[in-house]
Amino acid sequence: MLQTFLSRSRQSDPDMTPAPAELPPGQDRIPVRRAALRRLEEDPGALLADIFSATRFLTGGLAPGQEDVPLAVRQLFQAESYRRKVISSGHSDFVAEVEQDLSLRLADIGQVLNAAGAGADAHRALFDEMQTWVALYPEDADDLIEDEPALVALDAPFRDLERTVGLAGALARWIAQQPVLEAVEEAEWSTALRALARSTPERAARHASASRAAIARALTDPARLGLGIAAASLPQPEPLVRHGPCVRLESGTQEGHLPAWPLQSIAGLRLGRREGPGFSYYEAIPRSGRSVPRAPLRADRLDDHLLWYPHVLGARLAHVPLTRVRMASEICKELQAPVAIHALLESLPQPASATCVSLHAVQRTEQGRPVIIAMIVADMASRAFAAQVTPEGAVLLSEPAHERLVTLSREQIEAT
Repeated sequence: MLQTFLSRSRQSDPDMTPAPAELPPGQDRIPVRRAALRRLEEDPGALLADIFSATRFLTGGLAPGQEDVPLAVRQLFQAESYRRKVISSGHSDFVAEVEQDLSLRLADIGQVLNAAGAGADAHRALFDEMQTWVALYPEDADDLIEDEPALVALDAPFRDLERTVGLAGALARWIAQQPVLEAVEEAEWSTALRALARSTPERAARHASASRAAIARALTDPARLGLGIAAASLPQPEPLVRHGPCVRLESGTQEGHLPAWPLQSIAGLRLGRREGPGFSYYEAIPRSGRSVPRAPLRADRLDDHLLWYPHVLGARLAHVPLTRVRMASEICKELQAPVAIHALLESLPQPASATCVSLHAVQRTEQGRPVIIAMIVADMASRAFAAQVTPEGAVLLSEPAHERLVTLSREQIEAT
């Protein structure tokens, strides 16, 4: 299953793509898949997904700053973040989630919506209403912790627009006209991103730090750790590729009141829930009776999947008790597992950046010796590994071939 998932991510498209305009001096083009540019009119969301994912990869998952990416890419990232957030959880959550520089982000989004032309006019009107509310009630915006009725009223019209007009087309056409993109083949995309992320010592250091933080989150945050264990410890393991933000499922009489985490595993879309003293891992079943997109959606486009196919809970595939999650967290801490896994990935001839880490096994032997086995999806889900961490050291294996790639002693891990 893992080999099929990875090979799907590496397929190339032989068709030619129009070359972007010349790039101003001193800026870096952002690599995007040639197929995404070629299919711009048929499936504009594919290009947005490439730019959004590439920007997050280059900035370590953080919102891009003025020096991280070209201005047009930063503005596009903010506009696409707004689109995705409103689709998944609404305008109130978008405002509440932006902890700082809200006015700057709104300015970036407004500039893109203005420049995107007539295709964005209806979305711009809704955005203007949100921006007006923020301007009138700045203190409320800064401290927003629950749904604001004036903002909630904008959510349904926005989602209706997305299913008819769609903002993605206007955004994609605008960014495609900017001289900031470099078309590469599918098989070359992750390589080009890795090279750009490590092109200067400053970028390499920041990127390594972000990868280390991603591993730490996966092995310390209770929800990420518990759901990762649930996915990777199934009879047919399906390590996670992405852990989405909590959404409210549309589910019969409980519509709007059933929080869940959308998850992308190598097997497809899943849902995670906090249930009782633990975490449950579910199939995600598309709800019938909704419109469908004009083009098939790539597996990495979690937000668009949830827009076009609102999901309900299917069969529960696994449940991980909170006691097991706490035990796993303690063992990961004892073994310095985040540090060990990061050191393994950095020791590769071509260092890898963790996308998601799921624990396949975690235990203490009869002698009390702690051991973990982690399944690692890396570099935008283009590479996969397995790591075993023990008190003596750590080993990194390729997946799915299980070839030994790196071995580190405990002394080498602690020296990193």
